[in-house]
Amino acid sequence: MKKDVLILAHRIPYPPDKGDKIRTYHMVKYLALYYRVTLVCLIDDPEDCRHIPELQQMVHQLHYEVRTPRTMRLYAGASLLSGRSFSQQCFYSKKLQHVVDAYLDTQNPVAILCFCSSMADYIFRSRHSPERFKRLSLLDDLIDVDSEKWLQYAQRKKALIGWLYRREARLLRTFEQRIVHEFDRVFLVSEEEKKVLGADAPMEKVEALS
Repeated sequence: MKKDVLILAHRIPYPPDKGDKIRTYHMVKYLALYYRVTLVCLIDDPEDCRHIPELQQMVHQLHYEVRTPRTMRLYAGASLLSGRSFSQQCFYSKKLQHVVDAYLDTQNPVAILCFCSSMADYIFRSRHSPERFKRLSLLDDLIDVDSEKWLQYAQRKKALIGWLYRREARLLRTFEQRIVHEFDRVFLVSEEEKKVLGADAPMEKVEALS
C-alpha cells in the first residue's frame, strides 16, 4: 500500500501551461506514482475550475478554494491591517486550514510538501503542535526567492508603491528565514537563487532543484 503525502500548492497545478504551475504539475505527477497524494490548493483563475476532473484523476484526494482576482486584491489590502505580507494574506484560507488539520487528525503522511513560501503558513498556523510535525518530513519548494523579487520591484517604484513593495520584501524575507530554520528541506530553482537566500539564512538544508 502506498504511503501518504500531503501537497499544499498556492495555485492549482493544472493545466501545466506556465511557470510555477509546470514545475508543480510535474512534481505532483511524479509523486503520485509512488505515494497516495492528497493535494490542497487555491484556484486564482476561475477558468481553471474546468480542469478539476483531470487533476482529480491524478491524485488520491483534491481540496481547493476559488479566489477571484478581485478577492485577491481585497486580501492584499487586508494585509496592511494584519501585519502580514500580501502573499501570506492572499493565499491563506481558514477553510483550507481546517482541511489540513482534519487530514492530520486521521492520516500519517510521511511528508508535507509546500509550494512557495506562503503555503508554509498552513504548518505554522495549524492547531497541531510542533511535535506532530516532527514525525514527518517538512519540505518547501520556494522555487525562487520572492522577497528578492519584491525588493527589485521596489527599486523601480516611488512613493507609496515603493514603500509597499519594500514592506513585502522585508516581511517575506523574515518568513523565508523561518521556513529554512523550521523545515527539514527547502528547494530552489537554481544555484543563483540559493546564493540570494544564503545571504540571510543557513544553507545546510537548502538545495537547488532544477
